[in-house]
Amino acid sequence: MRWIEQFEEVIVLGEGDEFDSALIGVTAGADTRAVYDQEEVLRVLMEQGSSMEDAMDHFDYNVLGSQFEGCPIYVILKEDQ
Repeated sequence: MRWIEQFEEVIVLGEGDEFDSALIGVTAGADTRAVYDQEEVLRVLMEQGSSMEDAMDHFDYNVLGSQFEGCPIYVILKEDQ
């Protein structure tokens, strides 16, 4: 069983486990949502054959552009100084 499956009502990115490497956790509280590392999502899209520009366009239009109630949250992680 995938770790995220313990949160039955959480909506995940993708059809299978292709974005599990980008999954960094879930939010706490009544509105539990999956949380993804945006840079890792882009990296996965590039591994699937997209250029960086195409991956960013896809992410902006198809992922961020289709936000709805309960959808995953995407974060940009702070780089260590």
